[in-house]
Amino acid sequence: MVDKGAIPLFIRLFGHKHLKIAEQAIWALGNMAGDNIEFRDQIIEAGGIDRIIYLYTRIKNQKSVKNVAWALSNLCRGSPPPNYESVKLAVPVFGKMILDESDSETLSEALWALVNLTDNQDDEKLDDILTIGIIPRLAQLLQHKSLNVVIPTVRVLGHVLSGAKHQTDEVLKTDAVAQFRRLLSVKRKLVKKEVCFCLSNITAGTSDQVSHVVRDEELVKKLLDIALNHEEDEIKREAIWVLANATNHGTEDDIYTLLKNGLYDVFLVLLDSQDIKTVLIVLESLLYILNAGKHAYRTEDGENAFLIAAEKMGIITKVDKLQHHPHREVYRKGLMILETFYDMEPLI
Repeated sequence: MVDKGAIPLFIRLFGHKHLKIAEQAIWALGNMAGDNIEFRDQIIEAGGIDRIIYLYTRIKNQKSVKNVAWALSNLCRGSPPPNYESVKLAVPVFGKMILDESDSETLSEALWALVNLTDNQDDEKLDDILTIGIIPRLAQLLQHKSLNVVIPTVRVLGHVLSGAKHQTDEVLKTDAVAQFRRLLSVKRKLVKKEVCFCLSNITAGTSDQVSHVVRDEELVKKLLDIALNHEEDEIKREAIWVLANATNHGTEDDIYTLLKNGLYDVFLVLLDSQDIKTVLIVLESLLYILNAGKHAYRTEDGENAFLIAAEKMGIITKVDKLQHHPHREVYRKGLMILETFYDMEPLI
């Protein structure tokens, strides 16, 4: 059918005076785009994006809007993705759908399209998301009753939060962090993982951005609980990354707040983890913490307060035992801590 010139014919039908015929043409090309990236690219090259957008301005009923959202979304997905310049005209349309529509399926299609279009977290693409003014709406959609809407919303926000400082700041102007805290209580593992990804992007930012997470005591306690008690190592690691980034990019006072809320208790357990990645994250974070104590948190005797606390908790003893660890990188990071803060006499 494509070889017989069906694509240009269907695109011409988008302007048909009878909307039902135009909608059938949309349905046909949406299927083609979703099934085959070569067909997708041919539809885009033939002006399909422009014509679908024009059709969107003519339709009123919810079912038709949903079909347009689905077809446009299919034109923006696939591997490899379409050329962004060829599809960027659709971004404001998806934005309008997100702002104006209430149907869950329409919202989901529009959101997943933006997920796909911003997947490489390019700053120019993320600025296009800011320009269409949907960030406050995305924060609202974090409360949506359907996870089919919530999950792509979190994913879009995660992409924005991985961008430049001004892009992250736009998200932090909303109550997104409070909504992330609430979503950490959702049982579905994918939600926890995606939320932790968002939070780790925040704590990888400036100290002002880190404070939005660290100074939310309930949020910190939830992250510590996940890092300590979740049954899957992957989810534990995501939570640990949030906290570890905060020790790297936050202030000394932020580190003190994390320790006061039980970060060392979590480290004490996780240093015995069988998951090598988790142990490495903990050791890297511990190095940042002890350096911060060396420069900013000292006892009356001039000692490193964070180091003394780690000794009393038994953390340094466990680090010393890691000199016998079979994994070279674990051994190396543990040794670095001991060489930095002690004469190399064994502690046990």
